[in-house]
Amino acid sequence: MVYLRVEDVVFHYRSTRVLNGVSVEIKPSSFTGIVGPNGSGKTTLLRVMLGILKPRSGVVYIDGKAIGEYDRRRLASIYGYVPQRLDSITPLTLYDFVSTGRRPYASLKGLSSRDHEAVARAIKAVGLEEKSSSLLTELSGGELQRALIARALAAEPRIMLLDEPTSNLDPYHQLMVMKLLRNLTRNGVTVVATLHDLNHAYRYPDTLILMNKGRIERVGPPGHVLTSELIYRVYGVKAIVDERVGAVVVDSD
Repeated sequence: MVYLRVEDVVFHYRSTRVLNGVSVEIKPSSFTGIVGPNGSGKTTLLRVMLGILKPRSGVVYIDGKAIGEYDRRRLASIYGYVPQRLDSITPLTLYDFVSTGRRPYASLKGLSSRDHEAVARAIKAVGLEEKSSSLLTELSGGELQRALIARALAAEPRIMLLDEPTSNLDPYHQLMVMKLLRNLTRNGVTVVATLHDLNHAYRYPDTLILMNKGRIERVGPPGHVLTSELIYRVYGVKAIVDERVGAVVVDSD
């Protein structure tokens, strides 16, 4: 099993400090959600965990080894990453796009039968079998979002890092994705996702990290983190947390 640890990380965008001494340990085979207001440092923390951004100080460890000691190919076989959106859409079919997730394992001979099996499983997992031969330019925003998740799944990662994975999705597919992430942990995958929807954050992760102004406000089980008092202090809105149905009702007045 793999575990992820962030130790005293400080990160700046030019002169602006975005992460200020962040330390947290992610349990193996768990689902950890990162929540907080816009600008609190959620996405920056995720990208530092991934190694896309290099902190000014502090270290990220995978299984006790600093990520800087891993080569890129090895990291690509450990991590599956799902950004919020594609920066550009190329004229690939969905199948070919998802196949790019197998690059850490590909040989000069192309994809093996095992690679093709992994791609097919990933596409099925997000419910896009009927779109396999469709061009990315023909997909809806929600379908593109699921295609991004499928590409990450195709790599058979040990750690999945996702930035707002339910953005652009309708309610049915939001629930499908959240349940999929929950089920991945049962297969030994460590999942970390930034989340905007507090109801999803309350119901699905094992652990929540609540960010506020570049620091971690609280870490723990969702019921310990998403309290009415803490939501008001961090988000500035009133809320009722209904433990019976697992719901957070914001602006209850």
